[in-house]
Amino acid sequence: MHLRTNLQWAERPFGRERSLVAALDVEWTKNFRVRGASKPFCYSWAIIDLAHFDSPEDQSLLEFGFKSVYLESEDEVPRLLEMIESDIASSQTLSNVTFAGHQLCADLSVLKRSSPIATEQVDWLYNQWRERRQNQAVIDTRYDVDCLTPIASRRLVDVAEDLGLDVTQPELAKGSMTKLHKTYLETHQADIFEKLAVLNLRHSLSTALIAAIYLGAAVPRPLNVNNLLSDHLAHDFEYMNSSDFMELVH
Repeated sequence: MHLRTNLQWAERPFGRERSLVAALDVEWTKNFRVRGASKPFCYSWAIIDLAHFDSPEDQSLLEFGFKSVYLESEDEVPRLLEMIESDIASSQTLSNVTFAGHQLCADLSVLKRSSPIATEQVDWLYNQWRERRQNQAVIDTRYDVDCLTPIASRRLVDVAEDLGLDVTQPELAKGSMTKLHKTYLETHQADIFEKLAVLNLRHSLSTALIAAIYLGAAVPRPLNVNNLLSDHLAHDFEYMNSSDFMELVH
């Protein structure tokens, strides 16, 4: 299992009492023909402290917490599910966490169907998602942000770009995520897993930023999300030091 994080407790992504947005994004192999055949292989959290998220002019000062998990074999799917269960459980010790996701119901459904045992914490978060209009515990940036943007598309990349977020993502130019992950399982090429893990982190971070805008903690403005990734994760992922990634940073 590949685990990268800048949080003090790798297995507990929620630290001191803060006003947090915690965005979850799960990547999974796509197989819609067979029920339960889609399997998660990577997930990430991007965590923003709203109390200190005041959109400074110097983008490098914007801070966020992250946790990235990527499995090395399909045998590790149960362990990945256990880690997500632990992450969600840790959040329930706090009263000031707003969860975010982009079509979060799909990610959670894949997690539920992939597990051979009960997923109590995933079920809890799914119920929070279903009741989000009443309890406001979850923001889904696909379904809940009509007040922010008039565009018809609700793809994450389109919503983000309409709000001024540059989320250019070249990692899938040469193949689908499912195909690339299959190649990784066969070859264990580090550059493949790093590209997909960074793609996943870009998704969770842009989701957290959109949620922060929705909550009024930030205003829409030009912001290169790849710059933020480079500022915070360059020591964790060699891919970010490659010429391909450096072309995204300006």
